[in-house]
Amino acid sequence: MRYTLLLHYAEESPESIGDDVIAEGMRRMSAYAATLHAAEVLVGAEVLQPSASGRPSGGSRPSRGFYRRP
Repeated sequence: MRYTLLLHYAEESPESIGDDVIAEGMRRMSAYAATLHAAEVLVGAEVLQPSASGRPSGGSRPSRGFYRRP
């Protein structure tokens, strides 16, 4: 059985957070991923794109894909 873990948080700029906080967050996430990998339960760890890149140029809305109604 597979699960997906989605983390939802406000998108901050590196300037508003600070390099030390970013480095600490990356260190902690790396340690967490290493623990999951060692336990052989980590299948993948892809990062989604920022929401600003979610719309194509021109401003049109993306299609609903599989859930699109006829």
